[in-house]
Amino acid sequence: MLDLCSQRWTDIVWRRAMFVKSHDELLKSVSAAPLSFFTSMPTGRILSLFTDSQSDVDLRMPQRLANLATFAVKLAFESWVILMFHPVLVVAVALVLCAMWKIVAVSRRPLAAIISAQTESLPLVDEQFQDALAGASTIRAFSAFSFAKARLYLRLFTHVSAQRAGDSVETWIDLSMTFLREAVTVTAFAIALITASNGVVDFDPTYMSLVHLCVTFVLARLQHLIRHSHALRSSLVRSSKYIKYTVMDSEQKIACEASPDTDNTFDAVSDNWPENGAIVFDRVCARYNDKTSGIDNSDSDSPCSTSSLDNMSFQVKPGQHVGIVGRTGAGKSSIAMALFGLLRLESGSITIDNIDIRSIPLKTLRSRLSIVPQTPYLLPGSVRDNIDPYGQYNTEEIYQALQSVGLATKRSISIDNDLPADWSLGQQQLLALSRALLQKSRIIVLDEATASVDSPASQKLHMLIRRHFAHCTVLIIAHRPDVLVDCDLVLNVKDGYISEIDFGN
Repeated sequence: MLDLCSQRWTDIVWRRAMFVKSHDELLKSVSAAPLSFFTSMPTGRILSLFTDSQSDVDLRMPQRLANLATFAVKLAFESWVILMFHPVLVVAVALVLCAMWKIVAVSRRPLAAIISAQTESLPLVDEQFQDALAGASTIRAFSAFSFAKARLYLRLFTHVSAQRAGDSVETWIDLSMTFLREAVTVTAFAIALITASNGVVDFDPTYMSLVHLCVTFVLARLQHLIRHSHALRSSLVRSSKYIKYTVMDSEQKIACEASPDTDNTFDAVSDNWPENGAIVFDRVCARYNDKTSGIDNSDSDSPCSTSSLDNMSFQVKPGQHVGIVGRTGAGKSSIAMALFGLLRLESGSITIDNIDIRSIPLKTLRSRLSIVPQTPYLLPGSVRDNIDPYGQYNTEEIYQALQSVGLATKRSISIDNDLPADWSLGQQQLLALSRALLQKSRIIVLDEATASVDSPASQKLHMLIRRHFAHCTVLIIAHRPDVLVDCDLVLNVKDGYISEIDFGN
């Protein structure tokens, strides 16, 4: 009955109540995490939070907790039987309990280190496998099979070695406790016979058989109780890490706490903000590896040292097309990331239409801006799901946006069907451009949008940009000089600051 109650408790009460709640909290916390979380956490470790760690919280920990409670109740009852009918054997049970606990105490530190190694090595195996799948074409092109296989085998060997070490320690614990239990059982029977033959206790075969049966059960339950308590402790350690990621500070909260010069209140903006599209960077210093990502920068003398943006200042008038050029790593993409609130500002300010972006909720800020990235991010699903994921526009508006970029004639494709598998990279980039066109934002950011397409496709994209975004403020992060011909302003970025400004048309 006790076993049935414990099983029903884990199946009905814990799993049904905690699974949805814990998974929902983790998903919300990870989704709202800052950029530093995703740049510092391997992908495999993030996935392990939703797989292995989730199983620890929902399956292993409640089952171990229920088993521990069941063993404790049975152990208390059987100990009471021994105490009532043969109190001398209680001393032997207490001694074996101390010896078993000493065995666990000796193995606790190495076993904790092994469990930590297993927890750290498994996500690396998943990450390496995913990287190999994503880069399969590159591996085949460069005949790097042996290199990819060696890296995967190395991480597998590390994880399997940690598992074998853990199994060896647990086997040693079980063998030590089993030998101790058998030795104490024989000793307890000898003590019972000696005390009964000397008349210390009354010899009643019925009572003595019950007592010795309880002694056997108590010693076995002691072993299981200690093993389950140690396993429960390991589950609690893993669950504490899981819980830590469910209560992470959101990106919005970190942005508010990191802005001491603001009062952490949000300004109400109109539905059509930004109306003009004027952008001002005023002595902006920003970095990727800040204190929120767990990296200490206390040795830096300057607040902007090792910054991605170092005291950057420029002004963009409404409707201007601005080209941003520079070497790789100069800070071109950091400008776009700071504009969207992905990069934390160390000092300075960024204003859009005379409103500081730190006084605007990140969700509102990002919904009013549009970006066409270098690699079009398309999700599995229909054309409608990719161009209008929130369902804000009707069918006619979606078709009009697709026709504007030349991606589809009237009803030539069904937007409710899955994305065509034979679309080229240029067509996928046109879909991303139509998404920005449908949004009707006053500020458009093109982050090397034509870097992955050939020259004719690049010219077509920029011709569409000049035609449909002539009234918008456009920031063009460029790697080709031909895309800067029609720009009103060109910024040359070097080491995080504007080294040169050129006025175009």
